[in-house]
Amino acid sequence: GLNSEFYWYQHDEVWKNERLRRFTPAGQLDARARRRLMAAEEDYSYIEVSRAAKALLDAGVKVGLGAHGQLDGLGAHWELWSLQQGGMTNLQAVRAATLHGAEYLGLDADVGSIQPGKLADMIVLDRSPLESIRNTTSIRYVMVNGRLFDAETMAELGNQPRPAPRSHW
Repeated sequence: GLNSEFYWYQHDEVWKNERLRRFTPAGQLDARARRRLMAAEEDYSYIEVSRAAKALLDAGVKVGLGAHGQLDGLGAHWELWSLQQGGMTNLQAVRAATLHGAEYLGLDADVGSIQPGKLADMIVLDRSPLESIRNTTSIRYVMVNGRLFDAETMAELGNQPRPAPRSHW
């Protein structure tokens, strides 16, 4: 059956996402997002995979999230939303996207949660993903290695502000 990437292209008007258009060449985005496959809901088999991930989580297995080369900027969000569709709570899905992945890689002492002594790589959201999992795209700031960026433009803020990078397209 069809995977979740096709589902999200079908159910969202991805090509209208202004932030995505700012960072993705129009030809690349439009070729996939505007001319999308349309299928019946029962043709999507990924929901069974998401349900299996939830059953594994309930059995004590730590489930990690991974986008598999889908659309940069949305692929990981789609995976996160798909886990929630399979029955995970919003918090369980967010943990799959953060802490569980860090634990699986053996990096949980350094990343995966916000704690003193850990690396300062994080996103700051305008809306809570615990209220709606789709709020994960309400990104206001991105912090990488302690450097703060405006998520709309990727201009660096803070002690050494730098303008937004120029688009190559």
